[in-house]
Amino acid sequence: MVAATVTATSRRQTRSQTNQEDTILLEKEEEQVTVEEEQVLEETSAKAVQPTAPLSAVAARKAAINAGLFKPEPVVRSESESEEDEDEYLQHIAEGIDVKSVTDEEDEALRDELEEGRVMSPISGAATPSGAPSQTPIIMKAVKPKNKIPALIDYNSVSRFTPTKHNSCIINQEHDTYLFLGLKRGESVVFMGQVLAAPLFGSMSIAGAVISSGRPIPKSAIKQDLLVSFYPVFSPRTHSLLSISSEPLEAASVQSHDNPVEIDEYLIEAVFDELKGNCDEFESMIVIKDLEGSGLEDMRDAITTFNKNLVKLTKKEAIRDCTLDINLLPGFHPILAPTPGVKSLKIEPSWHTHTSMAIDKATQQAVRPLVAVVCGGKDMGKSSYSRYLINRLLAKYSRVAYLETDVGQSEFTPSGLLSLHYIDSPVLGPSYTHQRLEPERSFFFGSASPRSNPEYYLACISELVDHWKHDQEQLQDEDQQQWLPLVVNTQGWISGVGYDLLLSQIHKVEPTDVFAMRHYMLQYKNLHHTFDVDILPAPSVEAFVIAKEAPVLHYLECVLQDLNVVTLADSFTSIQQRDIALGSYFHQAGMGPDHYLLPRWDFKRHMIDRVPWMVDWRQGLNAVWVIHEEVKMNELLYALNGSLVGLIGNVENYKHQKGPRNAVASKNDTFTPPTYFNTQDQPAPLPHLITCHGLAIVRSIDPSRHALLLLTPLPSGTLEKVSGLVKGEMQLPLWAMLDQKLEKGSGVANIPWKKVPYITQQSTEGAGANALRVRRNLLRRTQV
Repeated sequence: MVAATVTATSRRQTRSQTNQEDTILLEKEEEQVTVEEEQVLEETSAKAVQPTAPLSAVAARKAAINAGLFKPEPVVRSESESEEDEDEYLQHIAEGIDVKSVTDEEDEALRDELEEGRVMSPISGAATPSGAPSQTPIIMKAVKPKNKIPALIDYNSVSRFTPTKHNSCIINQEHDTYLFLGLKRGESVVFMGQVLAAPLFGSMSIAGAVISSGRPIPKSAIKQDLLVSFYPVFSPRTHSLLSISSEPLEAASVQSHDNPVEIDEYLIEAVFDELKGNCDEFESMIVIKDLEGSGLEDMRDAITTFNKNLVKLTKKEAIRDCTLDINLLPGFHPILAPTPGVKSLKIEPSWHTHTSMAIDKATQQAVRPLVAVVCGGKDMGKSSYSRYLINRLLAKYSRVAYLETDVGQSEFTPSGLLSLHYIDSPVLGPSYTHQRLEPERSFFFGSASPRSNPEYYLACISELVDHWKHDQEQLQDEDQQQWLPLVVNTQGWISGVGYDLLLSQIHKVEPTDVFAMRHYMLQYKNLHHTFDVDILPAPSVEAFVIAKEAPVLHYLECVLQDLNVVTLADSFTSIQQRDIALGSYFHQAGMGPDHYLLPRWDFKRHMIDRVPWMVDWRQGLNAVWVIHEEVKMNELLYALNGSLVGLIGNVENYKHQKGPRNAVASKNDTFTPPTYFNTQDQPAPLPHLITCHGLAIVRSIDPSRHALLLLTPLPSGTLEKVSGLVKGEMQLPLWAMLDQKLEKGSGVANIPWKKVPYITQQSTEGAGANALRVRRNLLRRTQV
């Protein structure tokens, strides 16, 4: 069987046709086509008019139906299913998470062919000089479908809470809707959704963060207004779901923020009336507000690499009993029964034990704050534990320093950045829900892996560590609560050069504690067996110098998922996770700490609709760098146009400086190219002199005005500090270039895909298809 390439034209035409049909074609097992049937099919294909593009899987199936080789059984859809706009695309979790629609199968095949949907330039492949693709006859054969992997049924991912009219109620007041939950000791609620949560009485715990009201539960309603501190909580399908649990009032808690909301006495009295006076049986009372309308649910409208609502369960995935008040809040979907594919975040006992030991030791010694390095292989829970550790530390310190060294899956920035953040609020969601925090110091590495330039990678990390040490020294004489404990999240590359990079980071950081993820059976996922010796500080060769104290090594148990089952999060690849983080960064409505408590995104207004900032490179930029790639000066503007760049600024004595304001003669019409440093002259900007303020997309370039038109979410005050641009090897995703309101047909702005310049939805092959990459981790024998 000759494999057919699925083109964007056939995919979109097929999807629009299937949307109008009243039946859904389900795949079924069938016998192999006989030789006679193949001959009939070949004759039928020979008589048919040659198409302008290879047949898609759906078009091929229709040809088989017309030839009488395949007779599907129609399935009647109910009215409730027809009314659900997600049902056409979402998987039927109840029968196995691998059940997909026809369009889903095409999307997955296309993503595999297109190297995860990235834009590759220039276009090469089977296209003819006129732009029309070459024609290849297609011979169809019936193929048995792949075995479906069943969905995970996890009984530990169910709420330890039985809702009744005596422990939950929902109340509307003016334009707000409040859900109140009374939790006893040991009770917790696992949920999917996006909400604002706060303890009305008692304390609650989410992902290791203990948030307290400072008030015990009274026996009767209080005749006064109460101040409540709401926190945004995101529990989407892309990650393990979070849970809200009750905590004792005396447990150490994070410091409340400065923007509480007033709950009036009439609302409190209504709650006590609804719960029939049983409030004294609870340990905590939680109040929850809906965050639906934040814009996060619209992400799939702008990023077309997935078609699922991230924060909502469909009717097929879970049945909501609308007679229970707990199910009536739109953005809150509690998991009250075992649900196929649902997995919640599990805090391992070793996480709690070793974290408590490390924090207590650092607090009692009071010599220096906790300095922790979190390390381990890929997909072992490093990011989850790092968020847990931050939340635990916020109960002891007012701020926590977080150093991100995983350029592939960054926590507070899009991929490709090495950054230092100072966190003062609990982290209650995955990475793409908190991209609005501007870093204290950052560097644009421009790649999703350190293997491209390990030396520059370590130089950036070294400068970030020095910056933290400088700030901590300024606070050393202050109260211990004002110190800056440090959490370092490392990359999952732990073999070969990656292992050497990890050890170099540890020796530079000089941690008090090292937390290593370990699996008790899969030894190949663990760190090298000599790791406990390798992390020891090097002995001093100087006389009368006290040797540095060795860090305490904590092994944390992790439980990897069974490969024979799948979860909701398995539908999202690492490339899609990076796309989601990048889309969240560019579509956020505002950056900075002021937007933490009420985050907003605008995915309805796509990147192509936004008004860009204009920068005259003669006045506002000192230099432009291109790293990891060789670009000639006469090709620089072509390379920058439509690219993802880092906006860098100058630093002196660890403080950000204003950007340049160079004088330019008003009547000077001579074209002046930007100051450019290529990889031969200067591989990358020196870390001790610069910082990266954020990312931007070069929307277009106007050489006549020496102007770069940039799209960025950074505020104007931050843009005034920009002094240069850095372009790496990270390419702009295709979804960021298109207006999805117009590009739902057979091309771009009514131009067929085969005539669209610069971009393609087909994979590229051959010499010159991709940019030349510069490898700086290869040494000559004389350099070793």
